[in-house]
Amino acid sequence: MTKEEKKNVAAAAGANVDKAAFVQRKLKVMNQKGTAVHQRNATRVVENNK
Repeated sequence: MTKEEKKNVAAAAGANVDKAAFVQRKLKVMNQKGTAVHQRNATRVVENNK
């Protein structure tokens, strides 16, 4: 899937998809940093966005 297609799918499905994708990217970055605090906060963000 190209970036353009992904954008279209996200736009079609609404803003929540964008937000979910953003949170996933954020989690990935935080996991790379690997600190417990980052992971705790990331989990909280995901819980809040359900």
